[in-house]
Amino acid sequence: MTLQDLIAWLRGGRRLGLHGKDIELSKNMQALPEIWKNSLLVVDDNPAVRDLLDRVLSRFGQVTTAQNGEVALGEIEQRFFNVILSDVDMPVLDGLSLLRHAVKKEPRLRSHFILCTGNLSPDVVRTVEEHNVRLLEKPVTIQAIGEAVQDVLLKSL
Repeated sequence: MTLQDLIAWLRGGRRLGLHGKDIELSKNMQALPEIWKNSLLVVDDNPAVRDLLDRVLSRFGQVTTAQNGEVALGEIEQRFFNVILSDVDMPVLDGLSLLRHAVKKEPRLRSHFILCTGNLSPDVVRTVEEHNVRLLEKPVTIQAIGEAVQDVLLKSL
C-alpha cells in the first residue's frame, strides 16, 4: 500500500484490500487528531461562483476566497495554500498576473495553481504552457473542478 493509497482511503475516495498490520495502521491513523488540514484559495470576481466553490470544495479542506488577484496575493503572502483555484478574467489583477506574481515570489507555487477561463486567448495558452499549470476551460463541471483539486492535492504531498 502506498502513502497516496492510504491518504485516498482515509479521505473516503478508495476501498483498499487491507490486511493485518495495514488494518491496524489505518485504524491508528484514523484515531489520531487532525494536525494538518489542506488549505484552498478560490479567486473569482463573481460572488455566486465564490460561494458555490467555497461550499463544494470545503470537503477537501479549509477554503479561503478572494474577489480578485490583488486580494489573493495578500492571502498568499500571509499563509500557505495547497491549491489556488483562480478565474483568469477578473478586474484589478487577473488570474494570469496573479500566477506570474505568486510564482515570481515562490516558484514552487506553480504546481498549486488551477486556472479557469472561457477565453482561450494566446496569452492564456502561452502562460499556461510556460508555467505548466492546470487549465480548466469554461463551462466546467463541479466534478471536473473536484478532480483537478484532488489531483493537485495528491501531487503536493
